[in-house]
Amino acid sequence: MNTKLFIFSLMVLGLVSCTKEEDAIEVVNGSAKVTGFVEADLDLTTSGLEFAPAGTKIIAIINTEDLIANPDPNVNYPNKTYTTTVGANGIYTLNIDANAKNVNVTIVANDFEYNRILNDTTIERKIYHCNGTTTSVIDQSNKIIDLNYF
Repeated sequence: MNTKLFIFSLMVLGLVSCTKEEDAIEVVNGSAKVTGFVEADLDLTTSGLEFAPAGTKIIAIINTEDLIANPDPNVNYPNKTYTTTVGANGIYTLNIDANAKNVNVTIVANDFEYNRILNDTTIERKIYHCNGTTTSVIDQSNKIIDLNYF
């Protein structure tokens, strides 16, 4: 009888420890969408901004700790990177892992070179820069984050 009780106790302890371990590393994943226009002043002879060149790279970075239901404070969770490019219509779209709690997102855009039109007869080669921005997303959210180069 003692042997059966001992085996039963071991089984219960095994189940409890597995459940605790699974809770600690449980990842609750859904997705969110971040999209927006990317613009720059490429032509000084017209008012307003133009679309950044198609193919300009846009990058989003999250810390995977934000995807963990019960993160371990002793673990150094890695960052995850998402990359897309600006389309001919000036729009970028990023699909980012998300869950029910806020996932912090840093969005950066690569610099690009362009022949900016100064007037009817003059152009200058210019390197355009865009400051990064941050936002947060949750599962099934859609965020519009427009980016402007200077």
